[in-house]
Amino acid sequence: MGRPRPHQDGRPGLGRDRIRVDAIHPGAIATPFITEPAVGSDTPISDFYSAEPFAIPRLGEPADITRTSPST
Repeated sequence: MGRPRPHQDGRPGLGRDRIRVDAIHPGAIATPFITEPAVGSDTPISDFYSAEPFAIPRLGEPADITRTSPST
């Protein structure tokens, strides 16, 4: 028996069990954790965020994720 063949996501053996792996890597999303100051701070994390190196140069919105998620 040889080595298991990797599935499209690189994990061996998932395809034979008909398991599909999807992943969304959105970057920073404009949620209260990012846009509101933490307890004891006056500055939200978003003030330190630079979207410049990303393909879409802005904070993501929660709706951006729901639009890219596959239907089940």
